[in-house]
Order: sequence, then C-alpha cells, then structure tokens
Amino acid sequence: MIEINIISSPDEEAIGKYKYNKNFIKIGKSSGDILITDPEIINSHLLLEISEEGLMAKKNPKIANYLVNDKKTTGHKKIKFGDTIALGKTIIQILFFEFTKATSKKEIIKQNLELITSDQSFEKVQRIIEFVEHDLNKIKIK
Repeated sequence: MIEINIISSPDEEAIGKYKYNKNFIKIGKSSGDILITDPEIINSHLLLEISEEGLMAKKNPKIANYLVNDKKTTGHKKIKFGDTIALGKTIIQILFFEFTKATSKKEIIKQNLELITSDQSFEKVQRIIEFVEHDLNKIKIK
C-alpha cells in the first residue's frame, strides 16, 4: 500500500491525496496510475515501487533527473516517509507505504507484468506482454 499527497502542481485537479493498495504506482502525463498535466512531465515519468527493502523511486530513462528533498537525483533513489519528490513543477510527498506480499500466483504474475510494462526500455517486450496479459485474464491460475 502506498499513500502520497500531491502538494502543488500546475495541474490543479491533480492536487490531493492518493492511496493505492498495491506495491507500486506509476506517475506520468498520459499513462500510469496518477496522471498529471505538467509540461515537464512525460508518460510513465516515475515509478514508485515498494519491496521488502523499502520504497524506491525509479525514473524513466528518458528524463535526466528529478528532485528528492530538493536534491538532484539522477537514478533510482530509496525514499522515506515524509520525503518530497519534484517532477517538473509538481511536488509529491510520501505519506505512507507498506509492502504487501502477493497472495496468489495470478496476483504475482499480474504485478510482475505491470512492473515490466512500466519500464520504457522494454518497449518491444511491452507489446508482447500486453498480449500475454490479455490471455492471462481469460484463464484461472490456482
């Protein structure tokens, strides 16, 4: 589970608290869990992923950097409660996160597929996985 607060943004409709009952969220301009209209934000701009080790911010390889607590960050960054992340002119604060272990094989597969498809460096693989995910939804896995 992850809970964030968009403190400020040129996209006033995006401002507010968001809570997701999954181990990752994608933030972007036109694709992802949270969509933000900010001229400096691109599609699938940032992935916030929770694991047993904590919360990681993972940027899209197409962007040079982002700010965590007003410090330039060029790669993946471990995030703590209360940290702020600046994406363009949008400021996000991490309110809470907790790793939730998947309870079924189907849930594990679905989470892994979503993570893979969120990575822009695997564009060809993304298309294949979308087809597999479509087929996976048609079958039952015990």
